[in-house]
Amino acid sequence: MKTRLEYLDVAKGLGILCVVIGHEFIPMILSDWIYSFHMPLFFIVSGYFCSKREFGEVIAKGWKRLLLPILVTTIVANIGMTFIFFRSGEWLGPSVSSWIFSVVTFNGEFDVVGLWFVWALFWGKIYFCFLQKLPKYQIFIVSVLLFFLGYTLYPTLRGSVPWHIDKSLQVPIFLFVGMLLNQYEVLDRLCNKVALFVSIIIMSLAWLYPINMVFYVYPYSIFSAFLSMIIAIALLLILKYLCDNIDFKMRVLQFAGQNSLLILCMHGTLGYWQVHKFFSAMPICTFAIVQCIFLLIAAFFLLKIPMVNNLFYGKIVK
Repeated sequence: MKTRLEYLDVAKGLGILCVVIGHEFIPMILSDWIYSFHMPLFFIVSGYFCSKREFGEVIAKGWKRLLLPILVTTIVANIGMTFIFFRSGEWLGPSVSSWIFSVVTFNGEFDVVGLWFVWALFWGKIYFCFLQKLPKYQIFIVSVLLFFLGYTLYPTLRGSVPWHIDKSLQVPIFLFVGMLLNQYEVLDRLCNKVALFVSIIIMSLAWLYPINMVFYVYPYSIFSAFLSMIIAIALLLILKYLCDNIDFKMRVLQFAGQNSLLILCMHGTLGYWQVHKFFSAMPICTFAIVQCIFLLIAAFFLLKIPMVNNLFYGKIVK
């Protein structure tokens, strides 16, 4: 039976709360700090658990664990939008055909906030399924080439590619790094006070190197991607050291990490409905904090509903 790695759950928990906070009105320096590592962190952690699987198994697991939850989320979010668009007895929204097209392709104005990540991870895992059959140096070369392909084509393809396939081309290089961290036990070998000190310095400077994977904003191209990996690894080392050496359980972050997809789906739906507009008068960062608390409480109670629990954690039929 597999045992969960506490620090990785904590890392995912911190990451998903950073996603929530990063989408709200916050100081620029905090936003830049969050955007230096939060998406790379998720992809690297996913890569940590990547093992060689058959193509059919990757598809089945991706459908059950990733696509089905976000498809249901998208349906729920857009049912809510019908009430927002249809007010005072008349339709105030876009043309129904353009709305449906945007929803079906997960592309355009009517895309639930944050779900691009799930699509990109799904495609990225499919690519990686084939790449894992190659020697490691070839995996690295092909992953870098895919990154440059996406980086080069995105300005031209932006807004015209369905299901975020264009964004997925940057994913394999991060999955590859995560796989290496696991195979060579890098985090276990580096978990010491010296590495902790260096990691803290790296995290204190992280705000200087923000990226945005949604729009391929890498100021130094592939070097920005590598910087984001270093920052994400530094954070993992800090969290691992704390979890291994301090008798203090970060249960809230663990819970958030174990239920990060559910929290993302709820956050994306609230963002899609533009709930933040009702709280625009709140002081800076306040709504972000309130939303984090609300999402954690909502996740706790929603998981008690069998239908929700099965949707996010039900058995995979092979």
